[in-house]
Amino acid sequence: MDPREALLAYLYGVYGTIEERDGEKVGVLNSITELMGAEKIPAGLFRSPESAKLSAIVFSNAATIAKFNRMGYLAGIRPEGLRMIRAGAIFDRRPGMLAPIPFALDIASEDYASLWPGVGETWSLELEIFHNPLADHPLPFELLPECSHWFVDENGDISTKACHKNNIMSSHTQVYGEGDGDFV
Repeated sequence: MDPREALLAYLYGVYGTIEERDGEKVGVLNSITELMGAEKIPAGLFRSPESAKLSAIVFSNAATIAKFNRMGYLAGIRPEGLRMIRAGAIFDRRPGMLAPIPFALDIASEDYASLWPGVGETWSLELEIFHNPLADHPLPFELLPECSHWFVDENGDISTKACHKNNIMSSHTQVYGEGDGDFV
């Protein structure tokens, strides 16, 4: 299970499935009261009035050595012959899309930088903020605008808001030195 899916279940008490309706595949949120497993852990931490002091949860799946290596490389720390390729999946924001967009790009390329026009890859790109809809003191979006934010609307639907069109869902970074051969 993707960590994001686990967080949605634990924090909001929902999980998504893909179902076929009228011959078309659609994403559906399903409500749950406890997480899978023998421990019987309650789902929906943010549903509980006792959690009202908790404004939000900050999550990142990219607090990794690969992120630090990419940021150093992009800042100009580039040993001769070193190349990095980042491959993975980008969240597809088009209406009705249920699968991510695969990618594989040299991080020094214009194509990679153009994923985030005007800024390129930044430290905060993979940060995600899960907002508590019942928080006594909600965390303002403007405090961390470059992050992806998850909200529950008045209908109980979960939506995400981000200042960048492209958000990486998952990735890995391959590092190549001189003599390592070609890469994809």
